[in-house]
Amino acid sequence: MDVPILIVGAGPSGLALALIFCRHGIPVRVIDKSNNQHIGSRACRLQPRTLELYKLLGILSTIEKRAVESSTSIQVYTSPEGFGPIQSFSLYEQLKPHPAYHRINGITLCQDDHQAILRDALQKDYALSVELGIELLSYEQSLEAVLVRLAHPNGNVEMAHFKWVIGADGAESIVREQLGLDLAGFSGLGNTYLVGDIEAEHSHCSTRWKVWGSYTYQALLLQPYTKSGKPYFHFMYGGCNVDISKLAMASQEELLEMMYNTIGRRSICFGQVVSSGIWSARNGMVNEMRHGRVFLVDAAHVHSPGGSLGINTGIQDSFNLAWKLSLVYKGLASPRPLLDSYSAERIPAIAASLGIVKNPTVSALSQNQRSRDWDLRQFDVNYRSSPIITDDLEPSESFQTTLHAGDRAPDATGLVITCSSQRTTLYDLLDAVSHTVIAFLPGDCLDYYSHITVALSRFPPVMAKTMVIHPQSTVWQHHDGVVFIDEDGYAFEHYESQPDEVKVVIIRPDGYIGAVITDVSGVEQYFAEVLNYQMAV
Repeated sequence: MDVPILIVGAGPSGLALALIFCRHGIPVRVIDKSNNQHIGSRACRLQPRTLELYKLLGILSTIEKRAVESSTSIQVYTSPEGFGPIQSFSLYEQLKPHPAYHRINGITLCQDDHQAILRDALQKDYALSVELGIELLSYEQSLEAVLVRLAHPNGNVEMAHFKWVIGADGAESIVREQLGLDLAGFSGLGNTYLVGDIEAEHSHCSTRWKVWGSYTYQALLLQPYTKSGKPYFHFMYGGCNVDISKLAMASQEELLEMMYNTIGRRSICFGQVVSSGIWSARNGMVNEMRHGRVFLVDAAHVHSPGGSLGINTGIQDSFNLAWKLSLVYKGLASPRPLLDSYSAERIPAIAASLGIVKNPTVSALSQNQRSRDWDLRQFDVNYRSSPIITDDLEPSESFQTTLHAGDRAPDATGLVITCSSQRTTLYDLLDAVSHTVIAFLPGDCLDYYSHITVALSRFPPVMAKTMVIHPQSTVWQHHDGVVFIDEDGYAFEHYESQPDEVKVVIIRPDGYIGAVITDVSGVEQYFAEVLNYQMAV
């Protein structure tokens, strides 16, 4: 088989997954049963942790250039609208930049633009195109491969073998369905809506989100945004007193009339409806994300819309899975325990994210959301209970507040490259393909670095890149590009290292800490466990 991996679904999770595999040099095939690319702003909030991951993937600057102008301030009105809002608040607080976070605030990016950026990167860098109109009919697993049946638009049915199949086909996943996996804890939340995008007139386009009414009766949400200089609203319309099936069949004129009736006045001038569709608020997840040679990413969970957690969580799934499966494909690691760790790490993280926003009508549109703002940023997602991490630090009373293996890798600004005197940040030195072994060393302990390189020499050279960070007080001389001075002190501070002590931190390709080590033997231990190597005595 020329292409080892089939990705079913060309949303952001599937496309990001494909791009990571391509960065690893692994050919993939991406199919989607839709005949057309998605249009509209659905799932448009990219949380800052996702932006950090896109930095590792090398596409953050492009993502940020395409971000749209959109306020996160919201006003709630009665229906019909009275003399002013009955409630006003901000969904997301704009935090000041902090050196521990490459990005601390999220952005608004329409999903169609998001997917276009990923498709363009795949096409430009790897000549890979999404195959539209191709539907997965069924698949059968063996010990060596997965046999799939694919329906083409012309009626032909293709039989093909792949080493692995990955379900990135969302809430209605055929991949998940044929695995027989249910969305445990599934809740329909009792809310179904018509969602979409509609053009707006500049003179009537507020910068704030607005909600009229209550979802216990009927309600309309309008989220204004500007794209390519043109104003739009993302809308969400529904409620217990709204016939959604009738609403979905309504003409544009009928839809606008119902919106105006809910608002109670014609104070907003709408243009053409760009996109619309039925959407049901649901929460649920599977209890296993792998069965043999079949994996699930965003098909493993469904979220209510608060904070666009579904799309952000799915992208984290993709980053977690890609580096592990890449090592196995290249013959550098055994499937166990590495592939087993995918479910072990992601299931608790997904369960936690489902607890952040349970009901869009209660939490996403109320001041209670403000207290959950930090959780929505997803910085605190961790894999401390993972079977493949190494941590030499002793548990203590401050365990929850100290940095450990399994935590997100903090950024650090103000690193000086000793060979050029240029300043950089830690996240500028990480990528989505390699492990990064960082030795925090006193200025007189550079020889310790040679012990690390000897330990790493027992493993394939593509596994990791290495670097040394000396404390800011070090009187330094020019060394090669792997030696840095922590001029601003943030690296030692964020990684809780002492200037007179040795600490080694291994950062995984998904931006999480794989190991915190106080002895060089821990370097061998970590990679031996990840790769399932038997070290020679």
